[in-house]
Amino acid sequence: MISDIIKSNERLIKYAIVGASGVVINLGVLYTLTDYFGIHYMVSGLIAIELSIINNFIWNDKWTFGGGTFKHGLFLRLLGYHCTSSVSTLIQMLILAGLTFRFGMYYIYASCIGIFVAFVINYILNSKLTWEQKKE
Repeated sequence: MISDIIKSNERLIKYAIVGASGVVINLGVLYTLTDYFGIHYMVSGLIAIELSIINNFIWNDKWTFGGGTFKHGLFLRLLGYHCTSSVSTLIQMLILAGLTFRFGMYYIYASCIGIFVAFVINYILNSKLTWEQKKE
């Protein structure tokens, strides 16, 4: 029981570290595409999110949840991760649009808030669905 709690906390910390690398990619791509290439921030935001999703899946699969015996193969895990990420992406984009359009918030700040909300949703869903362990 205690070992499960410790393992769960270790995974949360690893998931957060991986998520932080995704945030760097997300915000870096968002800023670069928007400010240097003149692409609308909503389009840049989608591209940035997709690149961070791919980065995060690879690192979470190998490091955060790696070493387990998963119920699903690699392709189904990737598909599941992408589906759960799509839900949080929609929420993140709604937050980005709402905070910028409705409240005039700077798009980078709005994106940070959206990223945090997406992180919480992703961790809960992916822990239970994407990296579900095989029953022995």
